[in-house]
Amino acid sequence: MTVQIPEEQISPEVDKRLQSLQRTVRLDGFRPGKVPFKVLKQKYSDGVRHEVLTGLVEATYSQALMQEGLKPAGAPSIEDLSDQKGDGFSYTATFEVYPDIQVPDVSTFELVRETAEVADQDVDDMLETLRAQRATWEDVDRPAEMGDQVIADFAGSVDGAPLEGGAGSDVAIELGTGRLIDGFEAGLVGLRAGDQKTLELSFPEGYHAEQLSGKPVSFEVTVKKVQSKRLPEFDEEFVKSFGIESGQLEDLKADVRLNMERELRDALLNRVKGRVIEGLLDAADMDVPQALVKAEAERIASAAKADPNRPPVDVDAIRPEARRRVAVALLMTEIVSTNELKLDEDKVREQVNSIAASYEDSQQVVDWYYGDPQRLNEIQSLVMENQVVDWVLERAQVTEEQRSFDEIMKPGQTSS
Repeated sequence: MTVQIPEEQISPEVDKRLQSLQRTVRLDGFRPGKVPFKVLKQKYSDGVRHEVLTGLVEATYSQALMQEGLKPAGAPSIEDLSDQKGDGFSYTATFEVYPDIQVPDVSTFELVRETAEVADQDVDDMLETLRAQRATWEDVDRPAEMGDQVIADFAGSVDGAPLEGGAGSDVAIELGTGRLIDGFEAGLVGLRAGDQKTLELSFPEGYHAEQLSGKPVSFEVTVKKVQSKRLPEFDEEFVKSFGIESGQLEDLKADVRLNMERELRDALLNRVKGRVIEGLLDAADMDVPQALVKAEAERIASAAKADPNRPPVDVDAIRPEARRRVAVALLMTEIVSTNELKLDEDKVREQVNSIAASYEDSQQVVDWYYGDPQRLNEIQSLVMENQVVDWVLERAQVTEEQRSFDEIMKPGQTSS
């Protein structure tokens, strides 16, 4: 886009600024405020003109966008600056624009929406999980069995050389968890405190340390203790440890059920939302402005850098994910605009309350969100996304499929 700025828009502003400067400028041979305008103009006009043109470029760029009805995606590149004193100024602004997005015909979408409920057995299983998390270990004088914990020293070697990072002292190893390479835990079954054993094993193919993938490894193991798991009773003390003041098991069950139902509801929504988003992306033929992709990739990388628990992110490596996020945002924004969808503030409140419910002082969490517009905006954006998903599901061809709690919450661990 080429923009012309006529001289009559430039010179008067330059003279105005020079006149203002005349009242304060100091030059050798002249008293303050008495420098002749001609002298002042000769000395300072180029610098003042540059300042005026900088401001006019910003102003006229915005005006030109409005005049042409253009929506830039990212900052422009200003090129071909031409200042012909007496004849005005011109420049060329190069920029990407938001694409003309056509919302796909969602009535052709064939989507699966899963349904599931929290059964009594699911609650009982969760209580057993909580119980296992509070388990203690007691020394036993017998051979180790699956489910026991073994305290051991071990040292690994590959090709006769010590394995880097492959040694440990007084390491607690729970047999049957599968946390160590195949054969290690099983190789400790039947050993007693004081026993020693050499485990001849192999690293699996595709092991994360490529130099060890598929290689044989020897571990010299010395068992120091064999311990049996002791589960706590479902008594008043156990119940109260979860913040249930009554100490009644039924109250704990009710609290656990509420948490499970909330998590299940969120998981079901996220699964169908994923299908809706993929359907929109597959059906939409759109160009995504690279300026927006670059900005989103930098934002992701910046967020990762601010989190000490996350590894550094390569901006180029995350460009595909950044492009996907931008495309989703553009599509959803267009659906909201085209169909005049309005944010449901009641659903915003429900979402905040749902998040707060898992905290001991839920009202403090609610106040925390509503006390910061930026934090609340994150929730509002999430709710608006969910409203778009509902809009699509109301118009698409939806098939419901019943699933169990574990099939939704533990995908890949249960059979369909």
